[in-house]
Amino acid sequence: MSYPKAIKSGLLIGFLLLPLACASVTYAPVDIEQPVSLSETVYGYQTGRLDHHFREELWLYSLFGLPQVPIGTRDGIAADQILPFVLKKHLRPGQGVVRLKLSHTRNGWTWLAAIFSLGLFTPTAITLEGDVVELVPLRN
Repeated sequence: MSYPKAIKSGLLIGFLLLPLACASVTYAPVDIEQPVSLSETVYGYQTGRLDHHFREELWLYSLFGLPQVPIGTRDGIAADQILPFVLKKHLRPGQGVVRLKLSHTRNGWTWLAAIFSLGLFTPTAITLEGDVVELVPLRN
């Protein structure tokens, strides 16, 4: 069966761009001093008043778009230090984060940056957001 030239060209371009579309999130325990939680509660603490909500986006660059080969951010932060870096900026002693959300996406700007670098350095937008709350340690 013969396909039209436009379909063949589209499939070829799609297969060539496929490595740029691959992404993954790897969760590994991070050694951080500040208590964080993905839910409403922080183990071992009673949450107090809400101080502020934060939302921060950093671009994580990887070689050829492969998440297994991260280079770091344009701010010079290593891939495994993004969360501690953001928490250090937003937390004071006695505070923690609840409802922490982490997402990574490729948007128009990151695709444009990937095209200009010819796919060599492909950025992914890492967005971290959460609520900073006062924490009181629970007494056993």
